[in-house]
Amino acid sequence: MPSVGRGGEREWTRDHDYDRIKRLQAKAPVAKPSSGRYYVNPNGNYADTMAELTRSQHADYKNRFRPIEDRLIGLATGNELYDRQLARNTLNSNLNYNQANAQAEQASSMYGLGDLRSAQQKNNLALTNALGLASMNNESRSAIGDLQRDIITGQSSGARQAVNKVGNA
Repeated sequence: MPSVGRGGEREWTRDHDYDRIKRLQAKAPVAKPSSGRYYVNPNGNYADTMAELTRSQHADYKNRFRPIEDRLIGLATGNELYDRQLARNTLNSNLNYNQANAQAEQASSMYGLGDLRSAQQKNNLALTNALGLASMNNESRSAIGDLQRDIITGQSSGARQAVNKVGNA
């Protein structure tokens, strides 16, 4: 109980603090490993409390962080990112080639003429498409190699954002 000291203010005794702490501890939840929720048991001993905390931290790591780490390791060491990017490059290259080819055919058709391009011009367009695709693939290989090194080393050069975008694509 608090006692009244000089000047009328209350003085807290050590016994009052002890009683207050015991009341708070009695209301605290007890460790329940089977429930999946871990709490510190204030009535247990230090070793049991630390063991329970260590087990709960390890379980949390295994359930929440390990799957993400495994996914990142797979992205950093496998060809999945590169294969996906190659598929996107091929799709973009084909769409661009088809669009350029259609525009070239239509250029003279608006005057009522057929496709006036020579075989060499058509071949040049196809070669330009192939060179563009090879360049895109080479740039992709380099960029994905950088991204994989950043994932492995933990660099913060936008790797997290790129992995989030690529991993969800």
